[in-house]
Amino acid sequence: MDANELLEHFTEVLEVRLPRPDWHCYRVTLSTDRPSYPLLSARFTTQCLLIAGQPDRRWKRQDSYLNGLGLRVYCCRVRAPPVDQQGGRQDPKANPFEPLELIRRRPLGKTRSACVEFIMEPYALYMVSVDSQYRCPRCVLRFACGGEVQFRELSAPEAGHFLAAQAGAAQSCGDLSALSARTVSDASIYSESLGEEGCNVREAAAERCGL
Repeated sequence: MDANELLEHFTEVLEVRLPRPDWHCYRVTLSTDRPSYPLLSARFTTQCLLIAGQPDRRWKRQDSYLNGLGLRVYCCRVRAPPVDQQGGRQDPKANPFEPLELIRRRPLGKTRSACVEFIMEPYALYMVSVDSQYRCPRCVLRFACGGEVQFRELSAPEAGHFLAAQAGAAQSCGDLSALSARTVSDASIYSESLGEEGCNVREAAAERCGL
């Protein structure tokens, strides 16, 4: 029996991605009204699996999903300042997430979950944004990482800088549609904080990376 003939005997086919048992797992709960922008960094090259899931359509007895989910992963590489500028005063008006690069994107899809995989490199900050076609009352964002990572949610000032930097982000994985700004929310996360002020993000990351 070939694969096509076998699939005809099923009404639903689910694709499952199971990370290894020794991977580090994190979770954030968010919604359209209370979005979340997680930030990740790693000291060593690490594989990361990212999954965003919405409520099962069967709870509302729907034949299909009406709302589409998508994912975007951005990268901001940490660079040491020039020798003649080390120890100098930072510009408080400068955006700490520039230059920003879009490294992974999952377009909107009317499915239970959206998934992307990417490789985290040292000396870089990674930010995640969930796209929802319509209002989503609850979305669970799960991370599984092959190594130890620093993980937290952006604070309100940092989220403002992140949203502003998206307009000029280098797009290495296709064109983006217009993005709407959203406010930041609380999230259940398991990591130590890098600091709360937006202008100190890159400085804190550089200190962690030994720059």
